[in-house]
Amino acid sequence: MYWAFIRPNLRANRAIAEFLGVPLNELWPQWFDSNGKLISREATPRPEIKRIPRGSSPSRPRKRAA
Repeated sequence: MYWAFIRPNLRANRAIAEFLGVPLNELWPQWFDSNGKLISREATPRPEIKRIPRGSSPSRPRKRAA
């Protein structure tokens, strides 16, 4: 059910909110209004991942075989 934290799904989000005892609009204000109605179907943007470029030097030198 991890997708319920990324993309709005009324049934899943409502079940999570009821379990926690918190209104939908407090957990997901970008998706639900104060009446619990869906206001946006837009997914939560993923955080940008900084990748280490290939060919960069390792953080620790490797030991060579004898």
